[in-house]
Amino acid sequence: MLLGLFLVGCTVIPVDQGKDPNPGDETFDPDDDYDKLTLDEIKAIIKAKIPEIAPEKLYLPIGIKDSSASISWRSDSEQIDIISGEVTKGAKDTVVILTAYIRFHDQTYVMDIPITVKGVELRPLKTKNVISGYFFDSKYFAISDEMASQIDVINYSFATIDKTTHKLNLNGLYHLSEVLALREKGIRVTLAIGGWGADGFSQGVRTKEARETLINSIMETLRKHQFDGIDLDWEYPTSTVAGIAAHPSDKANLTLFVQELRQAMDSYRDDLLLTIAVIGGSSASSFYDIPGLVPYIDFFNIMTYDGGTGTVANHHTNLRPTAKQNTSVVSAANVYLSLGVPKEKIVIGGAFYGHRKTFTTVFDGILYSPTTPSGTLDYTTIKNTVLTDPSYQYYFDEEAQAPYLSNGTYFISYDDPVSIALKAQYAKDNSFGGMMFWELGSDKSGELLNAIYQVFKD
Repeated sequence: MLLGLFLVGCTVIPVDQGKDPNPGDETFDPDDDYDKLTLDEIKAIIKAKIPEIAPEKLYLPIGIKDSSASISWRSDSEQIDIISGEVTKGAKDTVVILTAYIRFHDQTYVMDIPITVKGVELRPLKTKNVISGYFFDSKYFAISDEMASQIDVINYSFATIDKTTHKLNLNGLYHLSEVLALREKGIRVTLAIGGWGADGFSQGVRTKEARETLINSIMETLRKHQFDGIDLDWEYPTSTVAGIAAHPSDKANLTLFVQELRQAMDSYRDDLLLTIAVIGGSSASSFYDIPGLVPYIDFFNIMTYDGGTGTVANHHTNLRPTAKQNTSVVSAANVYLSLGVPKEKIVIGGAFYGHRKTFTTVFDGILYSPTTPSGTLDYTTIKNTVLTDPSYQYYFDEEAQAPYLSNGTYFISYDDPVSIALKAQYAKDNSFGGMMFWELGSDKSGELLNAIYQVFKD
């Protein structure tokens, strides 16, 4: 939509027919009664149809009544799509130049018209007690105003990277306009790239040329849709565990990529977030050059869930370690602190879903009995179906500070309002950046989000 020919104000000049950017075979008969308007009158009508402040959708005329003139358009900003008329608001007011190409009497005339796209009023970016949630497109729902007031950042999930072209792909984001509209409520909406099993990262950062292509694609997306940042979710550099390509140089290349992406983002907008989802375990240094990433990353979103996925009945998102389970929120946070991540950049994770396992044998005390994995359940299902099923018994492990459910056949580990509030209190007491969770659409009641908010609000 960009064209390198723009004039000041609404000056109109003729352009040679051979230079017409939209040539046609239309002809003009000066005796035709149909053409009743002069060029100045046409210009005035076009100008009158463009408001000073852009609406949500802009209608650009391509013809004028009682005139043979035809009009085509260009915009100097991707915030106005001249094909659809969609208007995307940025973080501040922006003056966009619309250029009308008026085909009249076998010549083309060019007219520039300024229009202001009003910015959205985002909440001030906090340095601690941030509430950040992933929002998976397939779980999209219209969140309430109360929920919108309680969340600071939405990481819209997921864009992917084409492993051949190294360009960003947003094809799976079917609710893009609805999620971006949440910015009108003050929420920052970042674009999460990757996810479990998403290929393309290793190939996209392996060479300087590939990184340049990927970064250009990311920046084009940021400008077009006015996301408030990028969240990188590469699971995991140097590892093929998720069935994706990997290379020994992934760790170093990720640092180079983050450094170059940060520079490009800061050159465009100085308030853009660059965050990264990182593994919640002692193996962090195997995948990431943490000290190298720290200067460029705003928040390390530690995925302190999926920790108990083995063949025993254990917790997947417990706050504290136990005598029989080392994985925990506290253990993971300590790893990143030891690697030099400042407290204000640490964001711990909560789970809006549970892991279900099938018992093969049930020991006294239930915990750590032999099991086999049996899928996951979102919190909405746990709340509305499992917790209302009288066959299930609720338990709370005081040592782990985590709840679980059992009916003798299934074991379910999950976060509830009590455990997630305890995590929030831990983050608050330690002056961490805040909490994040996977994912918003898995608790449509807003109960878990509210539990975090109630701890952080003071």
